[in-house]
Amino acid sequence: MGQSFTVYSKALGAWNANTSLPPGTGFFIKNGAAGQADITNVFVGSIAVANGASNSVALPNSTFILLGGAVPYSGNLTDAYNTVSFNLGATLPNKSQVQVWDPAGQAFTVYSKALGSWNAPVTVSPGQGVFIKSGIATNWLESLQLQ
Repeated sequence: MGQSFTVYSKALGAWNANTSLPPGTGFFIKNGAAGQADITNVFVGSIAVANGASNSVALPNSTFILLGGAVPYSGNLTDAYNTVSFNLGATLPNKSQVQVWDPAGQAFTVYSKALGSWNAPVTVSPGQGVFIKSGIATNWLESLQLQ
């Protein structure tokens, strides 16, 4: 984990291999040649985290890992709302880093934690993956509590 990635490609209408993307997995899609129309993925199904339950993800020490939230929620990764707790900001120790891809700027926005605070709020949208590097080995606990 965190040491490589797998590339899947499509040519002549067929993918070179089948793959699955479990909830919480981050991934990139490059849409063919320049000038092609934007694509929209629609994800349907049940929320991967049951009401009242949590999803735990192991974060290794000082290794980037590409993740996405298992709960389709938009907001700040450090937020703890009434129904969803990303709780990533509190989980990650100082010297941690989160990188979010900016499609408009074609670059990563880098967020870092020092002296107990993040340099800026880390905001994500449902279906968006982020690179996370924890300052120590820890677990990210994402929870869901519907009323």
